[in-house]
Amino acid sequence: MPEPRSDMPRLVFGLGATKAGTSWLYRYLDAHPDCMMPTPKELHYFDRADGKFDVDQRPALEAKLDRLPAEGARARSMRAYFDLLSQPDLSDAAYKHFVRKLGGEKPVFGDMTPAYSLVSTDMLKRMVGIAAQTRFVFVMRDPVARLWSNIRMMAKRRAAKTGGTPEKIAAQVAQSYLDGGAEQVAIRSDYKGMLERMSRAIPGTQLFTAFYERLFTGETISKLCAFLGIRDVPGAFEKEIHKGQKMPLSVELHSALRAKLAPQYAAVAAQFNDLPNEWRANMGGT
Repeated sequence: MPEPRSDMPRLVFGLGATKAGTSWLYRYLDAHPDCMMPTPKELHYFDRADGKFDVDQRPALEAKLDRLPAEGARARSMRAYFDLLSQPDLSDAAYKHFVRKLGGEKPVFGDMTPAYSLVSTDMLKRMVGIAAQTRFVFVMRDPVARLWSNIRMMAKRRAAKTGGTPEKIAAQVAQSYLDGGAEQVAIRSDYKGMLERMSRAIPGTQLFTAFYERLFTGETISKLCAFLGIRDVPGAFEKEIHKGQKMPLSVELHSALRAKLAPQYAAVAAQFNDLPNEWRANMGGT
């Protein structure tokens, strides 16, 4: 491994939202000749530092490292990340060293962690100041579609552990959310809160906001590349990453979720005039 570079590459933080195309975006940037994207995809460094993530990722990293070629790029990245997690504190200096160590000569280094959309305003301000040049990317998906995709993912995982049926678990989670529970689902649906925190912390020139429904297009990717200051490279728009399990959403449940999420539609509409058709259909109830 070469010595860490003395300067910092441009840092790009992918803020989410959950189930809004960040895995596809990570793969796109990982294949881009101007970008360095570490492994694993989600570093959870700043949400951990903000007290919102307490999972010890090191055992899983060790298990994965045992299955990878020792000198491969993914293994080197995982070892560097393991070392970062083993530091006694979650300092900016440790993170900068990690970025310089892996960044090489690439002009851009990406940290694609959707949960960063949940960190505090103070933590976002800290992230803004990590490097001389920082950029933030936030992708939103139609609130009902995003929520249902999130619930299906949770249901599939719980069913694998408990032996229940994903359909039944999904219905239970959805009802809990409607009743004011399912906190983790609820906070990931709070576009209003996310946008408010970002507006207080991130200068507008450093934030790129896109809609999932338009992400997989040459026009959006060209705009993103220009924003990041990298070459305009076409994306594999036909490739689906982490395709969710199909599960129908009943008309009654769709209507109830749409009503619960009405404040989120309103908050986004107040900031963005040109909403995708899927959003407008749900806002208008048609």
